[in-house]
Amino acid sequence: VSEYAISNVNTINYLKEQFKGVYLFDSIKLPGNLSIFATMNTSDQNVFTLDTAFKRRWKFKKLLNKFETDHKFKDMFIPGANITWQNFVNGINKFILDSSNGLNSEDKQLGVYFVDEKGMRKETLDVSDPKVIEDFAYKVLEYLWDDVAKFDRPTWFDKEIKSLDQLVEEYKEKGIGVFSGDVFNK
Repeated sequence: VSEYAISNVNTINYLKEQFKGVYLFDSIKLPGNLSIFATMNTSDQNVFTLDTAFKRRWKFKKLLNKFETDHKFKDMFIPGANITWQNFVNGINKFILDSSNGLNSEDKQLGVYFVDEKGMRKETLDVSDPKVIEDFAYKVLEYLWDDVAKFDRPTWFDKEIKSLDQLVEEYKEKGIGVFSGDVFNK
């Protein structure tokens, strides 16, 4: 059971009503068999860093950002380019880590489930729907443009690309050719 008891009048009154004649309550302790599971995206910019005192009271486990053998669409090709989702993510994430200047770090990496399998292609010969290509580009490239490469876009993208709209339009034509040669060749 929990080390310290609490005396919350509202909770105690509720429990007294629920267990009338069975249990008596003057304080509450959490039972030893209670487990609380919660998830959070520590990279989400709307989540503030957790207080150290709070973290000391919980066990944390970081889920590894890696492709498991049962990942449903890791070997499928991304819309608009002839590269698998797994190779795309691994290439981007390697470049994030290799070119880190303190602003790009581990928490900026693409997650293996950053997108779903809608629009992915089973073979390189499959043709992507233009709307699916655009949706993919705005979701993935916008994240890279605005959050990952924000302060160093020429390192990431073709130096002639000056806006997100231009990046998306050129992705529709060139696929991963919009990236600097270093991104997938490093």
